[in-house]
Amino acid sequence: MDAPNKVEDPVKKRLRLSIVLFIIIHLIYIHKVRVESIFISEVYAFGRLLIELYKLFKR
Repeated sequence: MDAPNKVEDPVKKRLRLSIVLFIIIHLIYIHKVRVESIFISEVYAFGRLLIELYKLFKR
């Protein structure tokens, strides 16, 4: 019973981290003037989030 939890925990932590990172970058992007570097960071974070979600549902 411990094995499945040990497998799922890192995935959940990574997913949570990706979501938090995306939200933080999104908030910065909303509050600041449109800067290319921030926009690129947001696109990258959103891409990472989609990849993590895809990996999660693919299993």
